[in-house]
Amino acid sequence: MQTELSRQEQANNLQLFREISATREAKDEFWHSQAVNISLESCIDAYLGSIENAHSHRSYKGTLGQVREFLESKGLVNLGDLARLIAPELVACFEQFLDHKLKEGVNGITVQHYKSCILQWLRFLQAEFPSLITMVPSLNQDRHRAYYSRGVTENLNWEEWYELKKVMLSQQRPSKNNPQLLVKDRQWRAKAKYFALCSSALLLGGRRLAELLSLTWQDCHFDQGFVWVSPKKKRADLSRVKLPCNPQLQEVLETYRATWKISPQPSDLIFPNTSQQSTDQALRAYAKKAGIQKNISFHSLRVTFITWGLEQGDSISELLNSTLHSNAQMIRYYDRTDALRTSSILKMRRV
Repeated sequence: MQTELSRQEQANNLQLFREISATREAKDEFWHSQAVNISLESCIDAYLGSIENAHSHRSYKGTLGQVREFLESKGLVNLGDLARLIAPELVACFEQFLDHKLKEGVNGITVQHYKSCILQWLRFLQAEFPSLITMVPSLNQDRHRAYYSRGVTENLNWEEWYELKKVMLSQQRPSKNNPQLLVKDRQWRAKAKYFALCSSALLLGGRRLAELLSLTWQDCHFDQGFVWVSPKKKRADLSRVKLPCNPQLQEVLETYRATWKISPQPSDLIFPNTSQQSTDQALRAYAKKAGIQKNISFHSLRVTFITWGLEQGDSISELLNSTLHSNAQMIRYYDRTDALRTSSILKMRRV
C-alpha cells in the first residue's frame, strides 16, 4: 500500500514539475520575444506620476523604501527579472524575505507593513503588465498573517461625540495679557484645527484623513454649495468628485480660518502640517479627557458617519454616494448599529 502511495506521489510530483517547466518555458519565450528591459524604478515613477491626490502621492512614495529593499535582496532590477518568476518562485521569494525580517527581530506589525507595501506595488505591475506579471502572491502562512487583523474600528455614539466636541471647544482664545500666551495660543489653535478636521470628516460623508489633508481652500465652493474631493482609493471612474456642502461645514471652516495668523491663499492646503499619527494621537488624548473608554482613531469617524446614517434610515445608495465606496459590502462591514433597534421586523405592519 505504501509503495502504491509513493508511486502515486512521484507521479504527481513529476506532473507538477512538467507543468512548472512548461510555464517557465512559455514565460521565457515571451520574455525573450518582448525584450523586456524596462527598469522597475521607471515603472514605479510612472505610477507615482498618475496619482492626483497629493497626500496619497506622499504616502505611496513613503513605501518605496520597503519595495526597493525587497527588489535588491532578490536581485530584481528590470521588469523582465520579475516577469520570469513563475508563481511558486514569486511566493517563495516573498516568504523568504519576510522570514528573514522576522529572524532579524523586526516586530510583526512592521513585517505586515512590508508585506502590504510590496503587494501594493505588485498589484500595480500586474494591472499595467498583465501578460508579464500574471499573479500577485497571497501569503497564507500563519506567521505572515498573524498581524494582519488590527481589530474592529470602533465608532462614536452621539453622546460621545458631544463630549469629544466639548473638549475640543473648551479652550478660549488666550488674551494678550496671559504670561503663557505662546503655549496657550498653540494649544488653542491645535484644538481648533482638530475640531475642524473631525467635523469636516463627518460633514463630508465620513471622509478619510488623506482626502481632507489634500483639500485646498479653492476646492470649497460655498457659494455654489459643493466641495471638490480627490478620493484616496484610486478608481478608474472617480478621480475628482463633487460633494454637496453642508451649511454647517462652511461655518466650521470659516471659524477655523479665522484662527490663522496669516490669511490663507486659495491654493493653500486647509490642514497643513498634519499627519495621520499626530491626528490619531490628538484624538485619543481628547477622547481620554472626555471619558470615552474606546480605542478610537480618525477612521472611527468614517464608521461613525455610516452608523449614524443607517440609524436615521438612509438608504445604501445614499451612503454609497457619500462615502464613495464601490460596493455595499463595505457599508455592511462598517455597520455598528444595534441589530434589535434597526431590524425590519419592528416596521412590519399587523398581519
